[in-house]
Amino acid sequence: MGFLGRLFGQRIETAPSGVFPVLPSGALPSGPHAAGAPATGEISLVSVSKPAWSYGLESLPGLLPPKNGAARRIAFAQLATPGLADLRERLAGPEDDLGRFARGFPAWLAETLYFSDRYAPISVAAVLDSSRHVLLPEPWSPANIRQLVDTSQDGLDYVVTGTLAETSGGGRTLVLSLWDIARFEERKAWSLRWRPETADDELASFHQHFRLFMEWSPCPAGAGIEYVPTRHPSAWVRTLGTCTSLLLAEKGTLSRESIEFKADMLNLVAELAVTGETASLAWLTLSARARSLGLVSELAPVQLLPTAIVKAASALSRN
Repeated sequence: MGFLGRLFGQRIETAPSGVFPVLPSGALPSGPHAAGAPATGEISLVSVSKPAWSYGLESLPGLLPPKNGAARRIAFAQLATPGLADLRERLAGPEDDLGRFARGFPAWLAETLYFSDRYAPISVAAVLDSSRHVLLPEPWSPANIRQLVDTSQDGLDYVVTGTLAETSGGGRTLVLSLWDIARFEERKAWSLRWRPETADDELASFHQHFRLFMEWSPCPAGAGIEYVPTRHPSAWVRTLGTCTSLLLAEKGTLSRESIEFKADMLNLVAELAVTGETASLAWLTLSARARSLGLVSELAPVQLLPTAIVKAASALSRN
């Protein structure tokens, strides 16, 4: 992938336009967020090589495990959301919950494998005209995957793609595919369905199975903070989606206008903060970015997990 810029000493990259070159006829954005929309509707892909909540905390020793050349490279692509009757309206406005989940879910799986010494993962998000969120209107095809692989700077061993669909009653269905790039074939597929009240159980069950299938093993003691699977995956996926959006907005890859940081999302992240080290760290970096972008004013204190690294990160955020 072509070099785009540097985030606190770390790279954020963008693939050339053309992986999903044209939106369906009539689906181009309109309205206040669509000024300057390209006539072709070209979509670019941005890759994030570390957990979004970790950017800005690189000076903290022992935060993330180091990666070596033997680690397998795996990309988790933004979930496609085909079949939306209101795609035009969704594209015209800021990020909604469907888009947040479509970006947050790959970030969750990438974060999971980052804390295994077997893998060097990236998460991939789509942007329109290098300024706006976009929903992918078609499932990933083999040609799309090949384009992603060919534009990857360091090469890829695996690519994970999927589709996300809304069902009645606020439910969702998700179909996920793991592609082996050496053979260029689908190696594994998962399918899950949930309602709002069953989301955490279904997502947690999948996550456990995913770790077992990928032969996930923790990094050696002292190589980064301990990875503890969240007990609230539905909220954590949304948190990671928001962390990614604010990170990209801070660096100019997304426009500020494409971010809508509502009180319910802010409260969700705040309530989650005390449940784990990564959740506490996510609150610190997310809230700092929200303030710097002018999305919120001063925030009330939030209860954090009182570990040594969270305390160090909190002190760093105040400097």
